[in-house]
Amino acid sequence: MSVDPPEIPTPPAAPRAQAAGLSAKPWTFTEAAILFCPFALPMMAAAFLPAAPGAPPRLTHALVDLVLYTAYAAVALGIVMNRHGLTLNQTIGLGEGRALRVIPLSIATGVLFVPVAFGLNLAAQFLLEQMALAPERQDLVKQFEHAAGSADHQVVLSLGLLAIVRAPLVEEVLFRGLLYPAAKNHIGSRAAMWLTSLLFAASHGSLLAAVPLAVFSVMLTWQYERTGNLLSPICTHAVFNLVNVLIMLKVLPLEDWLPHAS
Repeated sequence: MSVDPPEIPTPPAAPRAQAAGLSAKPWTFTEAAILFCPFALPMMAAAFLPAAPGAPPRLTHALVDLVLYTAYAAVALGIVMNRHGLTLNQTIGLGEGRALRVIPLSIATGVLFVPVAFGLNLAAQFLLEQMALAPERQDLVKQFEHAAGSADHQVVLSLGLLAIVRAPLVEEVLFRGLLYPAAKNHIGSRAAMWLTSLLFAASHGSLLAAVPLAVFSVMLTWQYERTGNLLSPICTHAVFNLVNVLIMLKVLPLEDWLPHAS
């Protein structure tokens, strides 16, 4: 009589590592829009409605602006986290991916996009001139160049703080961190990417910069989609703005290559 050998239990398969990328978010498009509009609508109105020219921001004004906008972005995140029982990592993925890989690649992307934006800027200027439209630059760019030319260091520092710190942090939290995932759930990733990017470009109020900014926003959204970590577009956005600030200050000798719009 033969005796069957005892069965050796098979060890359970190791769980598969979850693929990197943006996970689905539970908040609705309506929730995101309600939180997004108090930030975006005044910004768009200031960009498109005619207004009397004001004095450029001083350092105190810039610090107040930074604190208020950052606080609003933090409150918006807090509302979403509280309503849906999420952690910060679950909301904007700050712990996703390897930071030592994500951050250097994001920094390099911000630098490498500068010549791309330069080419798109030239193309946009050419098209606007063909349509007999004045290719006006952003007011912030004009203020920056005027402050740099007049050696007003406090204004330069104030504008630099807004461009390099406030804009990347607040805009990425609201456009990509909150609005894009909700729009993606509602209309799909591709349509949501373009909706977010068109709103991003429109919020800056410049026809000349609209195409470069829209393409830049598509790239930032793609980064967030691929990495699932909002630090990636924040770093790219900050470095891109930093390089442009250095160009306007003539620290980098590229200013003469840029198109001179009236």
